[in-house]
Amino acid sequence: MIKYIQSLNNPIQLNDITIFGICFKDNQNTEYTRIDNKVSTIADKSYLFEYNVILNAPIENKYTGFFSWKFRAKTGMNKRVLFNLLREKKYTEYDVINLCEPLPTPYLEFSENNHAGFMELFTNICTDLGLKVTEPKHTIYSNFFIAKKDTFTEYKELLIKAIELLETKYKEAAWKDSGYKALAPDKLKLVTGLDYYTMHTFILERLLSVWIENKNIKTLDLC
Repeated sequence: MIKYIQSLNNPIQLNDITIFGICFKDNQNTEYTRIDNKVSTIADKSYLFEYNVILNAPIENKYTGFFSWKFRAKTGMNKRVLFNLLREKKYTEYDVINLCEPLPTPYLEFSENNHAGFMELFTNICTDLGLKVTEPKHTIYSNFFIAKKDTFTEYKELLIKAIELLETKYKEAAWKDSGYKALAPDKLKLVTGLDYYTMHTFILERLLSVWIENKNIKTLDLC
């Protein structure tokens, strides 16, 4: 559970921030601007999961974020607490706001331990993108972050290049079983057409933290 100082009185609206809440089913709810991910087939790139939405949604406000509909359940932070905490921490001084707790082990080491073969594929992708692979100071996962418009736009351009590499040059490695077990195989097959979780999203998710490190992007760790 995230530890934070609660400022619950008089909830505020931050008009320069747009946060989309990504939902996969009609019965899922979000406190934020709802955006549905209806991609359910491999032909439509179901293996990219939330990145299908992130790549196609508009980045128009000064700050933008894309949260899973499970954000509140996973972090213990509702919208009122988040917005008050952002204001208290003077978020406008930063390009990226990280909403993830640090992991007990280094991020890339954790990733290799949980997704065998991750490190080799990730290193190849980063090298082709001109990024130095280094253990990041800011551990960002589950897309629990908010970024300034220019920063997010540039990050989306990076994602497009990385996805192209995963779908062409490193296709075989990208389609290996990541070992992730969120949904039972039969349920995963039903909603995505996949037999298992591939490496795609885990590579893309870690890419942000290493890119921030390489670019020296000013980042606030809010948790």
